[in-house]
Amino acid sequence: SQAAAAAAAAGSESESESRESLEFPQECLAWLLNDALSAEDLELTQRVDCIYQQQETPTHYSIYEPLLKTYAKACNPRALVIFQELQDQGFLASEGFCGTLLARCSEGRNLEFALAITEYCKRRQLSSLAIFRTMMKVYACCSRYDLACDVYQEVLAAGLEPDSVMYGCLLKYAVKCERRALTEELFKRSGRKTLQDFLWLIRAAGHDDDPDRAQSLFQEAIQEGFHDATLY
Repeated sequence: SQAAAAAAAAGSESESESRESLEFPQECLAWLLNDALSAEDLELTQRVDCIYQQQETPTHYSIYEPLLKTYAKACNPRALVIFQELQDQGFLASEGFCGTLLARCSEGRNLEFALAITEYCKRRQLSSLAIFRTMMKVYACCSRYDLACDVYQEVLAAGLEPDSVMYGCLLKYAVKCERRALTEELFKRSGRKTLQDFLWLIRAAGHDDDPDRAQSLFQEAIQEGFHDATLY
C-alpha cells in the first residue's frame, strides 16, 4: 500500500509538473482575452493576463489590445503598466486605438489612464478633432469641467476649429465651471446657435443674478426662431 501511495503521489506530482509546463499559444490567450472583453469579465482577464506574464509570451497587438480595453474601463492600474511597457518596447499606438482607449476611459471614469493617453497623443502630435472631442468627454464624465474647457485652447493651438456639437459641449462645461469670459467667447464663435446654447447662457445669467442679461438672451432666442416651451 505504501508503494501504491508513493506511485499515486508521483503521478500527482507528474501531473502538477505537466500542468505547470503547459504553455498556452498566443492565439489561445488572445481568444480568451477577447471573450473576456466581450463579457466584461475582469476576473478572467486578470487570470489570462497572469498566464501571459508567467509565460513571457511575446508582446502582440492581439494580446495587449483586449487587455488595455478591459483595464481602461475597469480603472485597473495595470493599464498604465502595459501602456508604458509598450512604449518602452517601441510600439506605436495609432490615433484610432488611442481614441478607443479614451472612450473606454470615459465609460469607466478612468481619469488617470486618460491623462497618460492624452500626454502620449500630445507627444506624438495625434491632434485630430476626434481625439480632442473624446478627451473632453472623459474629463466631463469625471466632472473635471475645468480640464474639458482647457481642451478648447489646445484645439485652437493645433489649428483646428470645433464643430457645432463640440461648441455646444464646451459652452455647457464653461457654464458649469463658471468661466464667464470663455462662455461668452464660445457663444459668439459658435456660429449657428441652438436652443440649448441659449438655455445655458440664460442659466449662467440667473446664477450671476443678472436679469437684464437673461432677458436679452431670451429676446435673442425668440428672434432666432426658438419658441420652445422650455424657454418659458
